[in-house]
Parts: sequence; C-alpha cells; structure tokens
Amino acid sequence: MANEHLGLSAGALSDMVEEKIGGASVDAGDALVYVEAGYRRFLQGVDPFTGVQHVWSFLRPRAELDLAATTAGTATGVYSAGDDETTITSTASDFVPGMVGESIVVTDVGTLTLASYTSPTIMVASEGEAFTAKAFTIATHKGIYTLPDTFGGLADEIVYIYDSNNRIPITQVSPDTVYAHRRATNSTGTPQLFAIEIGTFAAATGANWQFIVAPRTDAARTVFYRFKLIAPVLTDSASVYLMGGAAHSWTLRAAAIADWENVAKSAPGPFEQKYQTAMHASIEEDKAILDIQGPVQVRSTLSWPW
Repeated sequence: MANEHLGLSAGALSDMVEEKIGGASVDAGDALVYVEAGYRRFLQGVDPFTGVQHVWSFLRPRAELDLAATTAGTATGVYSAGDDETTITSTASDFVPGMVGESIVVTDVGTLTLASYTSPTIMVASEGEAFTAKAFTIATHKGIYTLPDTFGGLADEIVYIYDSNNRIPITQVSPDTVYAHRRATNSTGTPQLFAIEIGTFAAATGANWQFIVAPRTDAARTVFYRFKLIAPVLTDSASVYLMGGAAHSWTLRAAAIADWENVAKSAPGPFEQKYQTAMHASIEEDKAILDIQGPVQVRSTLSWPW
C-alpha cells in the first residue's frame, strides 16, 4: 500500500495508544495488543446500534488466477545404468500421476519420457543421464494452483475472463470429484470442474489453499474470482497499514483505546461510546461504496480529532 494518504499505520496507531494510556512508560508491545484487539472487533463488522454484522467491501477483493498450461522448474537427475532410467527430483511439488507418459525437456540433457510417478517432487524417466540443478519443462501442467496467502474462502462464483473460446462454465465440486475425474481420464482441455482444498499447513503461517481443476488445461487461461480476505498479522511498524484506510482511521483508534479502557478499568469508558458512534458511521459509509442508488451522506456526531 502506498503511504501517500492519511491512513494510520499500525506503528502510528500504537504510538497514539501509548500516548493515551501512559506515554513513554508503556511498552510498544502492550499498545499493539490493544490495537490488534480493536482491529479484530472492527473487522467483525458488527454495528453497535443494530447488532447486524456488516461485510466490509475491502474484505471481499476480486482477483485473477492464471491457469498455466505448462510446467517449468528446476530438478536434479540420478541415472541408474542397470535400470536405464533417471530418477528426477524437482525442487518444488511439480509432478502429478497424470504426467506419466509425457515428455520432460531438461536443459543440456534433452527430451525424456516420464515412465512412473513416485511423489509430487519425484518422477522416474526412461533412459536419460545424470544432471544437477537443471531447468525443465513439461508440456502440460499438474492442474493445481496456489491461491493467495490471505485467501479465506470464495465469496462469489468463479468465471473465466471473457474470451470467445472460453464460454464453457466452470463448476465447483468436491476435491474427491475432481480427482475421480482425473483418475478416469488423463485428457486435457478447458477445465470445467474445480475444487478448493488445503495444500499445506504450517503453525507459523497457517493454511495454504489450492485451486484444482479437471480436466487439466490445454492452454493458458485466466479466471476471475472474489474471495474472503484474511487480515494479515500486524507489527508495530510505520509501513504496515490497517485495512480500511484513511476513511476508518479514527474508528480504528477509538476501537483500540476502548479496548484498553475495558481491560484497564474493567468497564467501558468514554471511548466505548466514541467507538460505537464511529463504527456505525464507518459501516454506513462502506455500504455507500456499492450502493447502486448512489452515495449516502453520513454525518457523524463526533468532533474530530479526539
């Protein structure tokens, strides 16, 4: 995000909270705890006046996903003269069982035929030779594509980018259905089925989601989709901005200080009312962004700044 705007960074907001609750005597980490708590409350989107949850427009972004038709990577080959075959180990999970029988072109080695599948990183080719850290290409793709780290689920239907050749719909099904289709046929074409599944999970980064298709695409294609965005973690930095931008900066400030009041005083303080009024105004303003009847003017009873 560019910083030529009036949006508050996590660092700036932490500084404001520090000043409000004790100045230099407050640890930056303590202030960030209140910023994070207020941020989570804000992102939940519950209108304090109505109790109705609002889905923020900035938490439903649109994105494009390129469906590549070929596979490229880097691998090392170990040749077995007795078996006259080369075990190829890729540096990434580039392989699927459906690639058996296809050709792999290895730089400085030539074209080999993939004879068997071992794992997502290992396949065995007939004949060949030993090689180290060589680029390779396969004429087809494994049909598994990585979604953004902030992906939290689909918010709308997936559609192909407009093209006279891509008018076939693509339908969401279960991962089992996609894999059953791919077990039944190794053909390629325009993907008509897709599924979302977890690829990997790490305690430090969370889940990684994948988009899998059937059949595997025979040409480069692009799909549009809108997804539920997961807010990234905050750090006390001047270059890390909270979602919502300048339009909701004071609401976020009020949320953070209100959370501190609730914890420190074991009861709501004056900033709780400020937060509630600002939150209602922020929700009404966000609703106006996509209001087909035109923008709605929102008037806050608050005096800015606090």
